[in-house]
Amino acid sequence: MLKPHKGLPPIESSELRTMDNGVALLEPESMLKARAKGDNIEILIIWKDKQTNDSSWEEIGDFWKLYLDFQLEDELILHAGRDITIIKRPQGRP
Repeated sequence: MLKPHKGLPPIESSELRTMDNGVALLEPESMLKARAKGDNIEILIIWKDKQTNDSSWEEIGDFWKLYLDFQLEDELILHAGRDITIIKRPQGRP
C-alpha cells in the first residue's frame, strides 16, 4: 500500500522519454545532411542535449520507425548539394 504524499505537490511533471526495448531513446533535434550508402539512405542527425560531434548517421527506415513524428526537412533530401530526392514514407505513416 502506498503512503500518502507529504509536502507540496510537484509543480511540473517530468516528461517521460521514449523507450525502445527498455532503452531510453535520444531525441533528435535536426537533420544535417543525407547520403546514399548502397541501396539505403542515411541521414546525419543532431541529438538534443548532445554536442555536435555526437551527431550520428542513421538509416532512414530505422529512424522513421523510432521517430514517427520527426519532420525530415520537408522530406526532401539533398544529394551532393545539387540533386533532390523526394523521400516517401512507408505506407501508413503521416
